[in-house]
Amino acid sequence: MKENAIGKPKSNTAIADLDKINWNRLYHAYGIATDTPNHMQNLLSHDLVQRNNAIGHLFSAVLHQGTVYTVTPIVVQILISVLHDPVLNEDMSEFYREKYKARLAQTKKELSSPNITDIMKKPLLHRCTQLEKVLASQDGNNGLVQVLSFFDHVGESLSYNEVPIENSSPSAEELDTLFNSASEEDDNEEFWISPLHEKLTNRAIFDLFRMADDVLASINCFVSDANLAVMQTAKNAAASWAKVAAKKHGHGLRADSLQLAID
Repeated sequence: MKENAIGKPKSNTAIADLDKINWNRLYHAYGIATDTPNHMQNLLSHDLVQRNNAIGHLFSAVLHQGTVYTVTPIVVQILISVLHDPVLNEDMSEFYREKYKARLAQTKKELSSPNITDIMKKPLLHRCTQLEKVLASQDGNNGLVQVLSFFDHVGESLSYNEVPIENSSPSAEELDTLFNSASEEDDNEEFWISPLHEKLTNRAIFDLFRMADDVLASINCFVSDANLAVMQTAKNAAASWAKVAAKKHGHGLRADSLQLAID
């Protein structure tokens, strides 16, 4: 993939079409999703820090502690289209090793403090053990592994849900009222307590169920990958989405394509 003047790869079609999506009418765990398209672009950046930050956005904002948001199905559909992008296959194992080495060094420094108590030691020792395990399992880690892991987490979250009833979407006036009350801060109480959130969340879950076959087919392309990290993560993600697809078919959902732009 060719680079442009600022070092970012030239976009594929899905990334190039990001400006066609009305991000002002989508939100994630921290507010209006106007920062999400930049993260989607950076996912295909050759700058590993930018790519890592984009991956972090997936796990912290687009999916947060198992909760999906209106932006989640849009992002999942975009990710399906970039899975085969060669940038995602660029090795990130050494980048992550250095990252976890720094965390391990900081944790050991905390353990060596003369003021540490026995109660404080236990969680720090556990953190050391976990970080050492993570350090030992970084071979083959890349952006593709992380995206497949994100799919796994979304699929696992959906597997605990039943397919919601397809209710009518909020009216344009209701959406205007909701999003006009919002800011890009996550402490906007009026926005977050709106009763429309339940309806919008159910719609996001419904759309993700409807996409299950496409997601599963995309993941299955990697279950025999030569990269063992990719292969294992793909198998885990496929198992999660197979459960989602089974629920979808039991509910009789059609596999209609999503409309990316929300008017």
